[in-house]
Amino acid sequence: MRSLELGVLFRQLVQGSVVILILSTVSMFFLEPWRPVLLGFSLGAALSILNGWLLVNSIQKLVAFILQESREFAQVLYIMGMVVRWLVLFAVLVYIGWSGLCNLLGLLAGFFVLPSLAVAKVIYILLSPRVDSKYS
Repeated sequence: MRSLELGVLFRQLVQGSVVILILSTVSMFFLEPWRPVLLGFSLGAALSILNGWLLVNSIQKLVAFILQESREFAQVLYIMGMVVRWLVLFAVLVYIGWSGLCNLLGLLAGFFVLPSLAVAKVIYILLSPRVDSKYS
C-alpha cells in the first residue's frame, strides 16, 4: 500500500503551478501585452496557488486537531478559516467579474491549474509500479 505525504505532493504541485504561472506571465508580456485572457489565466493561476496553500494548511491543522496532537485555540480558529477562504475566493472572483479587469474564462481556466496537476499527479502515483518513489 502506498502512503501519500501531503507536504511532498503539495510542494511538487506548487512548483508545477509556478512554472505554468511564469510561462503564462512571460507569454502575456511578449506575445500580446495585456491580453485579457492571458491576464485572467495568470491571475487565476496565482489565485489557485494561494487557495491550494491555504487548503493544505487547513487540512494539516484539521488532521492534527482530530488526532489530538494539539488542541490550541489558534488551531481551532485556523480550521474555521476554511470557511473564510471560500468567502474570500468568492469575493475576489465577484470583484474581478464586476470590474472587468480580465476575461472570466481565462481566470477560471487559470484557477484549475493546481487541481488539474493534482489529479494528474495522483493518477500517475496510482499507476506507477514503484511503491517508494517519493512521487518522482
